[in-house]
Formats: sequence, structure tokens, C-alpha cells
Amino acid sequence: MNQSEYNIQYMKKALSLARGVKGNTSPNPAVGAVILKDDHVIAQGATQKAGQDHAEVVALKKAGDLSAESVLYVTLEPCCFFGRTPPCTDLIIQKKVKKVFIGTLDPNPKVNGQGVAKLREAGIEVEYGFLEKEINQVNEDFIHFIKTNQPYCIAKYAMTLDGKIATRTGDSQWISNEKSREKVQHLRNQVDGIMVGVNTVIQDNPRLTVRLNDKHKDPVRIVMDSNGRTPLNSNVLQDKYDTILLMKKVPQSPAKQRDELIEICQEKGKKILTEDSDTPKISLSNAFKQLVNENITSILLEGGGELLSSALKEKVINKVICFIGSKVVLGSDGIFPFGGSGFEKMGDAYQVSYVTAEVLDNDVMITGYINYDC
Repeated sequence: MNQSEYNIQYMKKALSLARGVKGNTSPNPAVGAVILKDDHVIAQGATQKAGQDHAEVVALKKAGDLSAESVLYVTLEPCCFFGRTPPCTDLIIQKKVKKVFIGTLDPNPKVNGQGVAKLREAGIEVEYGFLEKEINQVNEDFIHFIKTNQPYCIAKYAMTLDGKIATRTGDSQWISNEKSREKVQHLRNQVDGIMVGVNTVIQDNPRLTVRLNDKHKDPVRIVMDSNGRTPLNSNVLQDKYDTILLMKKVPQSPAKQRDELIEICQEKGKKILTEDSDTPKISLSNAFKQLVNENITSILLEGGGELLSSALKEKVINKVICFIGSKVVLGSDGIFPFGGSGFEKMGDAYQVSYVTAEVLDNDVMITGYINYDC
């Protein structure tokens, strides 16, 4: 094994640790770290919840005095500023680490090369640029948020082989199989918020929670409800989990209905965010700006069709995940993934790039990234 293969081997181990905490570290990135001494792993760690130790600190604390003259592999450049925690670079220097291999530089302008510079100034050897594509994919939501100050948005939907997300009556359970639905639980486990339109709440009364034994958290449920139509007995209002309703400041609903909805939200500890504009519906772009203030850095957009279409038109969707179920419902009156009026010319259509496909028994999961410039 040459030196390059050797380094990749341990960076892969650090990457695996980062993947294991994905969804548990927001708004921080998911990072993994491995410490070697005399060619043996002496400690490893991954970033903990926000405000707790970063990956390097977890590993260095485990290594203790053995960290002197050790080699550190870490997926992301160590931070060099005081935030909720002290700079990781300070502890690396204090523990007398000999050399640091970094997967990729931190896009945060407070770090971005400065962490490397600080370590080198202290006499520590530093190399970076290992598995950058894979590491950036794990933290694509963090990178997008840091660069744009907007939540990263993943559109997720399941459709039949003939392109329907529901029958003509609105029935949609179940299009996809159990393996696909388990994948969705893992997707939910990695985001800060799950967004649906109010029609989905009215039609399906979903819980929008994570049903995994080893879940990190339950994301905030976000309901786009311009006119205050969320049923008072809906799960998103009645259960114990966090919910945000996005409404017009003066919704077009009867005053009694609006007052009852506000009252139940106050009683159950749910939050209402409002938009004051002349448009009949809430702007998703404006909604996303408000959600940043609620510490929402990533969103899984689960429909329905009208909301998915609005999100594409407002260009807030970054990634699309489509589950194709092995069913055909027939007819032209079923419900399609994207509602409203579409483009007149195929040349105007948005291009989906970096497409991958995964077979899940008889279902297929298609993943791709929306390119609005093509």
C-alpha cells in the first residue's frame, strides 16, 4: 500500500464516522476524526450536537496524552474561532499533534484556510484534499446554507409507474414499498424540517415524524397554510412534536376559524409565522428566510403537487428524490407530482444533473440535482 492509499484508507474511516452522525449536528457539519500513532488507531470521534464537542476534540480527549506526536485524519478543516465551543485548532496544537490530514477546507469564511494556516504556524504538518467529493456530499446542506444563508431543500415524492402521486380520489397509501418508506425515515432523520402543504394535512393527516429506533431527533413539521385551514384535530397540532404554521398575516378564512387555530397553537406550543403581502399565497422564498431564524438549515419537502410546483418555480429546490413504485393507477385524472401550469417548450425545462438510481426491491429511487441555469 502506497502513502496515498494509506491516507485514503483512514480518511474513509473518518468519513464513515461523519456519515454516522448526519442529522445530529445541525447547524454544524457532520465531521469524523481518526487519530493514529505508530500506524495504529488510538482514538476516533465524530461531531456531537450543536454546542458540544467537535470530532477532533472527541478523538483527542479519548487519546489523552497519547496524542503527542500522533497523526490526525479529519474530514473537514478544524475550526479556528470561538463559537459555541473553543477553536479545535487550539486543542490540536496543545496536544502536540505531529501531522494533520484534512479531507476538505471549511467553506465557512470564518475558517476557510485559516485553520490550516494556524496549524502550520504552530509547526504542524498539514495536507488537505482527500475524498472531497464524498465529504462535500455528506455536508451539501451545510455548504449551501453557509454560502447562501438559505435552507437546503430536498424535494421528495413517490409516484406510480404512470406518474401519479395519488389516485383521482386523493388516495396515496401506499405507492411505495416498505424498503422505500424506510429510506424516507432515514431522510427525515437527517434534516431540520419537513415541509408539506395544508392540503396534504387535510387529506392524509400525517404525523411527519421519524420512525427509527436510533433516530437523532424529530424534525420540525412545517405546514404551508396561507389561509389558516389546518384542521384543529390534525396530528401536527395535537401531538407533542414541534410544528410551524406559515400563514398570511390576514388569511382569507373566517375569523372564528382563524382565532380557533391560533388558540390551539398557543395551547399546544406550536408556532405561527406570518407574511404580510398582497399575494394570495405565501412566497416560499420569504418563508425560507423566516425559517433560517428558526434554526432550520435543511428541509425535506414532501408535497403535495401544488407545493412542489411552487417550490420549483421559485427555484428553492436543490435536490430531488423520487421513489417510483411498481404500480399503475391509469387515467388522466390522477394527481401528478407537480401541479399547476408547466413550461410550453421542452427547451425551457429544468435539467436534472448527477442522476443516480437505486433499486429497492420492486421500487426505484431516483436522485438528482436541479440545475436552473440550463
